[in-house]
Amino acid sequence: MSKSPPPAQEDFYVGYLPTPPRTRKLVLGVSVCVVLGALLLGGAIASQQSDPGDGVWDTANETVLQGALVLEPYPALLIPRELGGQPVSDDAPYETVHLVLPGKFGAQQAVQDLGPGPSEARGALIQRRGMRMLELKDIDAVRRLEGPPADLVPADAQAKINPAVVSFTGEIIDPKCYLGVMKPGHGRTHKACGMLCIRGGIPPMFKVDGQPDAPLLLLADDQGGSAQTLALEYFAEPVRITGRIETRGDLQVFRVNPDGVGFLD
Repeated sequence: MSKSPPPAQEDFYVGYLPTPPRTRKLVLGVSVCVVLGALLLGGAIASQQSDPGDGVWDTANETVLQGALVLEPYPALLIPRELGGQPVSDDAPYETVHLVLPGKFGAQQAVQDLGPGPSEARGALIQRRGMRMLELKDIDAVRRLEGPPADLVPADAQAKINPAVVSFTGEIIDPKCYLGVMKPGHGRTHKACGMLCIRGGIPPMFKVDGQPDAPLLLLADDQGGSAQTLALEYFAEPVRITGRIETRGDLQVFRVNPDGVGFLD
């Protein structure tokens, strides 16, 4: 009497045969769970990232700006409205556009032989929230303009210092990256990059905590000069800064008191 064959092993997988139903369901279920888990993890990580902001670095177009060149505390053009300046308020007589060189360098070398006065600069605009910076085309992209300085220097360009001492918490930033060259261009993840920029002469600025629409404050020492050393010591860390606010056209300069900076606990 012949023996009947053993029952088929439905769950046994053989590569050249159709996948057994139970195995197919298991693989499909695990795959769906892996994909959903990856999407949820990606969303959770993305939600914790810094806002990259709406900054623009317009390298596709060359911009030509004319204004009064100033060297202190950092090189900049003061541009009256009639020459295309875009002050942040109706009360500001001109717009301040700081100048930087390509890479991680300020524009000190490009203007050191010019001195203050009517000038023209060519380069790529970097802008965010109404603040503009010009990355010069090269080290020879700034030239002196002929004519009386009064043609370009605003009549009320005199700085005004508020005697009141104020204190803010926030972060010292590198504005070239923050305004649009890097996204995001602030925080501890940007610290190494930003410190190279500040060390190279790019003007340090201060971003006030809890005021996303507040203007950036240009950092200066208590005499109105460069605050590079201070900025490097406290860069990209939560800090409290004490000093006085100086108004220069549309620019707010934070003149920091000696020993007026400290890390937050």
